[in-house]
Amino acid sequence: MVSLVTRSGIWFAVLLLAVVASALAKDGGFAIHMAICALAALIGMIVMALSGLFQLRQSMYQERQAQIVQLLDVASAQLKYFNDLETSGKLTREEAQARAKEAITAQRTKDNYFIVRNVADNMLLVHGTPSRVGKIDPGGKTEDGRQVMDVYKEEIAKNRNGKGFVTLGAVR
Repeated sequence: MVSLVTRSGIWFAVLLLAVVASALAKDGGFAIHMAICALAALIGMIVMALSGLFQLRQSMYQERQAQIVQLLDVASAQLKYFNDLETSGKLTREEAQARAKEAITAQRTKDNYFIVRNVADNMLLVHGTPSRVGKIDPGGKTEDGRQVMDVYKEEIAKNRNGKGFVTLGAVR
């Protein structure tokens, strides 16, 4: 990013010098050449700005993905904790599942929440809208006609760590 700012500064200096030289030129041909240099420098600055914005967008996207992975790791650790309590006999299966659902549901913020599905039948176990919990929901269809849940399963299967990212079109 520092290199990008430095290059932009150089393009700006070239633009400034070309504009000043064009304005001070007594020879018309020289003025035209300096105007061409100024135009080239301006185009260079625009290209650099667009490149910088693209790089910024990419880094923000990667940072957001890292945050999501971190949240999923925390939720996974909670589920493992309750599974361990069940395995050790401290909780029954039903108690462990109920407490795990409560813990995951309690992490909801205004517009952010976890969705937990039973992979076998696509039943929603945890959702931001309580009325949808306990209902079978394949998640709709993607733009290419596949079931959303199938797309999730494919992406997870492709990654060794059991996590994947899927971009879906959604209406807000």
